[in-house]
Amino acid sequence: MWRKLVVVVLLLGAGVAFAFFMRMGREPRVAPVVEFRPDASASAAERIAELERALAAQIDRSRTLEARIASLEERLAAGVGAGAAPARADRRGNSGDGPETIRGRLAEDLRADPAALRERLRERQLQRLVDAGFTRERAEWIERRLEELEVEAMQVQFDAQRTGRPGAAFDVQRALRNELGDAEYERYLRGTGRPTEVQVFDVLASSPAERAGLQPGDQIVSYAGTRVFDMRDLNALSREGNPGELVTMEVRRNGQTLQVQVPRGVLGLQGGALRGGGPRGGGGPPPMVPAR
Repeated sequence: MWRKLVVVVLLLGAGVAFAFFMRMGREPRVAPVVEFRPDASASAAERIAELERALAAQIDRSRTLEARIASLEERLAAGVGAGAAPARADRRGNSGDGPETIRGRLAEDLRADPAALRERLRERQLQRLVDAGFTRERAEWIERRLEELEVEAMQVQFDAQRTGRPGAAFDVQRALRNELGDAEYERYLRGTGRPTEVQVFDVLASSPAERAGLQPGDQIVSYAGTRVFDMRDLNALSREGNPGELVTMEVRRNGQTLQVQVPRGVLGLQGGALRGGGPRGGGGPPPMVPAR
C-alpha cells in the first residue's frame, strides 16, 4: 500500500514539472523528489492529507527550480555577450569579468530568494507576450489562465491516481487554444517561441503524401479546415473522421499557398515544428519527427 502511495507522489511530481516546463517552451527537466514516508498508524484521511502536502511541496520545488534555471540562462547570456571581451582580458593576465567571476555570480543567484527569482521569471514571460503584441492586461490574463488550467490538469491527474480510474488526459495547451482562438493563440505561440507550423523534411516513396504531391520544404498550415501548429495537431486530425476519406490540406510552398487532397490517415512523411523564432525570425532547425 505504502509503495503505491510513494509511486503516486513521484508520478504527480513528474507531471507537475512537465506541465510547467512545457508552458515555458522548454524541454522538461527533472525536479527534486519529495520524500514521502506515511505513518503506518495514521488513518486513511491523514495519509491522504500527507500525500497532498507532499504534492504541494513538489510543486513549489519545481517552480523554484524553473526560476533558478531562468536566472542561470540570463547570467550565461550576459557572459557570452558583454562578458566575452573581459574574459579574453583575463587570459592575458588583466582584470575583468572572467569565467571565475561569472561562476561566482551564478552561485550568488542560486542562493538568492526563490520567490524573487520566480517573479523575475514571470515578468520575463509577460514581456515576451507584450512584445508579441498583447496588451499588458491581456498578457497577465493569459498567464493567470495558464496557471488555472495547470491546476485543473494536476487535479485530473491526482484524482486518476487516487481513485485508480484513469480518465481522459487534460491538455492545457488545447484548452488555452479553445479559449483564445487560433489567431490569438498563434500570437501567443510566437511570443513564447513555441511551434507554429509543421515543415515537411522528407516524403516516403509510394506514400499518400507523395501521391498528393507533397515535397520536402512544404509547410503544412491546415488539415481539413483546422489550423495545424505542430505534429501533434496533424496526427490528431488525421485520426478523426473516416479513414481514407479525402480531406483538403493547406500547404505553403515557396511563399505560395496550395490546396492538396490527401486521404485521412497515415501520410508517410517526416516533419517537424517551425517555431515562432524559426525561419521567420532566425534560430536553428526544428527537430525531426518520425514518419507517419
